[in-house]
Amino acid sequence: MTARGYLSPQSLADYLDVSLATVWRRVKEGKLPPPYYLTEALPRFDVGEVDAAIKKTAGGVVTDPREIDAMIAKINPTPRRAKRHARPAA
Repeated sequence: MTARGYLSPQSLADYLDVSLATVWRRVKEGKLPPPYYLTEALPRFDVGEVDAAIKKTAGGVVTDPREIDAMIAKINPTPRRAKRHARPAA
């Protein structure tokens, strides 16, 4: 994503892979910057401010899902499979 531009709340939720309620909760908690209102009913988040807030909140912790998956693959190269329970005989 580019460092410039504005996102709607739903687009920001998609970008962060969270629910819309989580976006507003994180704004309320101060973890995300508040949106700018182009009109009373048209909030938009500045992408650069959001990215900066995420980097500040992460504190150097890996937050990219691809990097997390790669780290897990190094620790556990064979993913676990769900165990199947034997069905009781009828």
